[in-house]
Amino acid sequence: MRFFTLPISLLVLISLSGCQLQDQIDNVSKQAQDTYNKYFDVDKPRPFDVVFQADPTQRQTLISSNCGANSRVNYVYYTTPADTIRNLGETQYFISYPGREKPYWDIRYVNPVSAFINGGDNSYYPDYSQYTGLDVRTGVNNLGIGTGTAQLNALGSITESECVGGLLAGGVNINLNDAPNQPIYYGGPQSTFIYQIGSTSLAYPWKADGTGNLALQASFKRPIYTNYGENIGGSVSFTVYIKNVRTGVVLNYIIGLYAAGDAWQEEKKGIRYDPTSGFVHVATVASEKSWWSISSPQSQTITEITPSESTRLFDDGYWPEFFRVNIAYANLSSLLSELRANAPAGVDKNNFGEDPSEWKVTAVAIQYELDEQGGKAKLSGSFRGFEVYVSQYAL
Repeated sequence: MRFFTLPISLLVLISLSGCQLQDQIDNVSKQAQDTYNKYFDVDKPRPFDVVFQADPTQRQTLISSNCGANSRVNYVYYTTPADTIRNLGETQYFISYPGREKPYWDIRYVNPVSAFINGGDNSYYPDYSQYTGLDVRTGVNNLGIGTGTAQLNALGSITESECVGGLLAGGVNINLNDAPNQPIYYGGPQSTFIYQIGSTSLAYPWKADGTGNLALQASFKRPIYTNYGENIGGSVSFTVYIKNVRTGVVLNYIIGLYAAGDAWQEEKKGIRYDPTSGFVHVATVASEKSWWSISSPQSQTITEITPSESTRLFDDGYWPEFFRVNIAYANLSSLLSELRANAPAGVDKNNFGEDPSEWKVTAVAIQYELDEQGGKAKLSGSFRGFEVYVSQYAL
C-alpha cells in the first residue's frame, strides 16, 4: 500500500484577515499530509489501473446478509493466543456456502464469556446500544455474548448479533478493563464476525484470463474509542483469508476501515509474517489509491477515530457509513509480485507463485480489535449488511 485519502472537513473561518486565513489553510493542509503519512509510504503512483465494472449489479453473491440465508450465529472463545492453535478445530462445522451460511463470532483475549442473551426478552440487562449502537436485549434472533461484567454494566465486553430489517447486524464492545493482561504478538483483544467458505466455484474469483474481483461491503455506525490511559489504539477492518491451492501458503488481507491511535502503523502497516498462525498478514486500507485493494467510488475511505467519552442515545436502526472494498485481479497480481521481490522474513518467496487464479478464498470477516499496549481503553461499534460478491471487474 502506498496512498491514503481522508476526507478533509471544510472549516468556516470567521473574523480572520487574509494572512490569518492562509496560515489556517496551511496548517490544515499540513495536518492532512501528516495523516496521509501515518498510513502510507507516499512515494510513487500505482503501476497499474483497476477497471471498474460498468454495471455493478452484474455480480454473484458469495455471502449474503439476508437473515433467511444465514443460520443462527455461533461463537468460539479463546483466552490466550496458544488456545487459538489448540482449539481452532472446533470451527470445522461452521462452513458456509452461497445461500447456506453459518456465521460465527471469534472472540479473543477478554475475560470468559457466555451467551447470556439468546432470544426472548432480556430488557432487564443494561442497554449496550449506548456504546455499540445495537440493542439486542429484545428482537429477532437477538444474541448477546459477554463477560460477567457485561451482565451488570453496559461498559463490560460484549459481542452482539441480531436480525434487523431482514439483514444480519452485529455489535461489539471491547473493554480492556474487562480483559486479562497478557502479551500478544500480533494485534490484541478482538471480536471477529466470520464466514468460512466451503467448496464452491465462487471461492475462486480470479481467473486465468486476467479478470475477476472479490468485493466486500457493509454499513457501519462510527465506532467509539475511549482511551483511559496511553493506549496505542485499535481498528475496524474487513479481513480476507486466501490460500494458494498449489503451495498451501495463506495470506490474510487486513483492510482498514476505521483506525484509532497509532496501532495501525505500529501493528498492522505493511506485510508481516505471524509465526503464531503461520500466516502472512497483508495490511491495506479502504482507499481509491491503495495498491493491494481498491475502494468503490461509492465507498467511504478509511476514517480516523479520535478518543471520545461520548455515548449514543439509543439504537436508531440506521448504519449510515458505507464501505465497499475490492480485491481485483490487478491488486492480487501486484501483491504477488511484491511478495516475490520482498517476502517477509520467515517465509519462502517461491511459495506465493505468480498466478492469482491459484488462490482460493477460505474466509471473510469483519474484525474489531483493540491493542493491549499502553494502558486500558474501550472500542465499540456495530455494522449491518455484511455481504461479499464475485464479479468480473471491481464494483
